[in-house]
Amino acid sequence: MVKSTPLNSRTRIFAWGTVIAGLVVFCLSLHHLLTTSIDQRWTVLAVLAAVSGVAVLRLHALPATFSFGDTFSFAAMFLYGPAAGAVTAAPA
Repeated sequence: MVKSTPLNSRTRIFAWGTVIAGLVVFCLSLHHLLTTSIDQRWTVLAVLAAVSGVAVLRLHALPATFSFGDTFSFAAMFLYGPAAGAVTAAPA
């Protein structure tokens, strides 16, 4: 088991600020999607992003990973706008 060190107060404030900002973006984006008409095919991209989010590609040359769900999140953003992209990326 990996032993973690406690976060200092500035780091903790930054982390909570990031979580709160993400929740605000998600709620505003969801509100936008619910109050405007959007193509129902967007839900297919959202489901595909959520299901394929568990498949992760690890890059050996770089310390980075890429989820296959990210592909569907970007597709939703480009096809249906930033609100759809934000809501699609949230569970992935």
